[in-house]
Amino acid sequence: YIDLVEKIRAIIHYIRGSSIAQEKLFNLTRLVLRRDCTTRWNSVVIMIQRMLSIRNEVEEILKQQKRDSLSITEWDRLSALEKLLLPFKTETDHLQTDTLSLSNIIPSLLQLHIHLKDDTLGKAYTKPLIQSLRTRFAIFLDTSCPDFDPVPAAACLIDPTVCEVMYRADMMQALAVAKKFIMVCIKMQKFTLSFYFL
Repeated sequence: YIDLVEKIRAIIHYIRGSSIAQEKLFNLTRLVLRRDCTTRWNSVVIMIQRMLSIRNEVEEILKQQKRDSLSITEWDRLSALEKLLLPFKTETDHLQTDTLSLSNIIPSLLQLHIHLKDDTLGKAYTKPLIQSLRTRFAIFLDTSCPDFDPVPAAACLIDPTVCEVMYRADMMQALAVAKKFIMVCIKMQKFTLSFYFL
């Protein structure tokens, strides 16, 4: 998809750089094309969503300006890319709100994993993403990882709004480690309290 993303960046650069094209687009849609930025990966999805939402107007303006647009196949690929990336944007936006806690990490990662199992997305793209997801977040999901951190699993287990995910068949080892971690914390708390009252 890199070539396609570069092509839509070039179209956006042209339209935003042309006062005539930008004014025509705004008059037709009351919207402007969004550019992505290097510091926020979600901005790529936002850029794609905006481009798709005003596709007809963008094509019309490019035709008037005698500039190349995307082919039908490229528009279809852009829609497929949006479908592939949108849940990552959704989960990222969900996790970065102030109202969420550590207990939401594991459910979000599992939700992304389920999304990537969708056969309509194409295995050429989903297999590397699944592998990357497993590798990057082994610290939260894989108890055999040397750096496994039981805190998110324990937080998930004690949060009644999300605890059911810990009882999935693929989470049994993490569940056992989370329970053990919680018991250790309880014992440490009792020890600390008894020491405090001595």
